[in-house]
Parts: sequence; structure tokens; C-alpha cells
Amino acid sequence: MRHHYIPRFYLAHFATQEGKRRNVWVLDKTRRQQWITTPSKAAHRRNYYRATGGSLASPDDIEHAFASVENEAAPALRRLLETKRIPDAEHDYSALLNFVALMAVRVPGARGATTNLMETLAKQVFRNNVSSPEIYYSSLERMRKDGYSADEDISYEHMRDFIERDDYRVVPPQDLTLAMMLMGFDFVLGLLAKRTWFVIVARQSAHDFVCSDRPVTVNWLNEPPRGFLGQPGFGMLDTMVTFPLSCRVALS
Repeated sequence: MRHHYIPRFYLAHFATQEGKRRNVWVLDKTRRQQWITTPSKAAHRRNYYRATGGSLASPDDIEHAFASVENEAAPALRRLLETKRIPDAEHDYSALLNFVALMAVRVPGARGATTNLMETLAKQVFRNNVSSPEIYYSSLERMRKDGYSADEDISYEHMRDFIERDDYRVVPPQDLTLAMMLMGFDFVLGLLAKRTWFVIVARQSAHDFVCSDRPVTVNWLNEPPRGFLGQPGFGMLDTMVTFPLSCRVALS
């Protein structure tokens, strides 16, 4: 099933009307290519939100839940674009914040950062497990007790050399990445609710806002703290979250 990580109704606010068709320009910076398409044909992946097991009643429950968030946000966004004001109605304000939080965690860039972190942590565990023969064979024993198969024919030296070469990938299962995404949604939503929001309207002479495959961004208002080398986070002071809503209006 085709799952959009950038919803069609949202992309439509960046589209141009050409006859009966609404088009969007797509730029692929990696491949250095650009082309014209429609919102329905852009920003999607096959079975992107499809779960494979667990406690969900259906593999498509997450996709349906996201669709519910979008259905609440679409009219709230439309009213904001008409008034150019932060919504007074609590329902609209809540719907918009839920949508911003969802757009912060659902896109491939955000999910990729999470899976990279999980891979880094897993590899650190593996390195710890081959730090000595005693730890290695003890970990194999724990695996057997926990019901996992452990190949005793692989020697400590062979496994240590394999881990130290780092010539392998750790790919978390789909259900785990989805669970982490949902946890991230709750966490980011709580931080966004603590921020003060305002609407940015582009001047007539200004260039249009654009939508990217990671539209929710966090930037420093001033210089980053001395010695801080990472990216700013949603909960950090002296930062600004920006989310374009259309070609001429943004939320910040």
C-alpha cells in the first residue's frame, strides 16, 4: 500500500494550478534531478507505516491513526491560512500542534535518525560483548536461557574480529521503528505545547516558502552555546521551530 509521509492535502498548499491539474515541483538534491508531479504522486513509500505484528488490531492501524490526525488538521490549517492568525479555538490549536508533531517524526529523515541511533547503540552492545572471552560466552549462555539460538561453532576470536571490522549493518524491525516513532510523537508534542507560536506571512516581494521532505525544522535564534556541536532540539532554549504551511504562510 502507498503511504504518504507528506500528506496530499498539505502538499496541495504548495502546488500551482495548471488547467484542471495541480502540480508541484520536486527537487532531488541527492540525484540532482527535478520534475513536475501531483501531490498524490509525491512523497510516499510502500507500506511505510504497515506493522507486522504486536498488539495492533490491524497492520494498517497506524496509517489510519495518522489519517485521523490529518482529517482534524486539514480544516484547522485551512482556517489559519484564511485568517493568518493562530487559532483561538482550542480544537483547531490542538489539531495543528498534533499535525506539527506528527510531521516532525513521521518523515524518512527523522525515522532514519532514529534507526541510526538504534544501530549505534546495538553495535556498542556487540563491542561490549566481545570485550573478553568470559563476557562473550556468558552472553551466549544468557541467549540460550532466554530461548534464543546461539551458534557455539563461532569462536570468540572469529566473532571479535567480525565485530571490530564493523562491516555489517543492524536494521531494526519495522514494528520497533514504528513504536519509536509513536513515542517520539508524544515527546515532541509535549515540547511543542510549551512553545509560543506565531504566524509568518511572506511579503509580496519575498520568495515563496517551500516544502521539503523534512518540513519541521529547529534553528538557533542566536549562536549555539559554546562547545555545543550537535543540532538544536525541540526542548532547547533560544531556538525557533519553523513549519511552512503554504507558499506564503509559515508557522513558527
